[in-house]
Amino acid sequence: MIEGLNIMKRHQRPRGRGNPGGIIEIEAPLDVSNVMLICPACGRASRTGKRFLDELDHKGRQRKTRYCKACQASID
Repeated sequence: MIEGLNIMKRHQRPRGRGNPGGIIEIEAPLDVSNVMLICPACGRASRTGKRFLDELDHKGRQRKTRYCKACQASID
């Protein structure tokens, strides 16, 4: 949830004395596919990709890392 970003309006009936009715604004969750990562090297929001490194991990496979598609810098 990101504060103040995805505001939905809901119409609600009065439910007694303590809960008045009306139009209520609530925050809704934002899908992770709509969020971009900010690259630490170039400082702007950019798409990311994955590439294999020459190093091996603990299982003997090539290590995979993310990189910024705008400036080609590795993101760890």
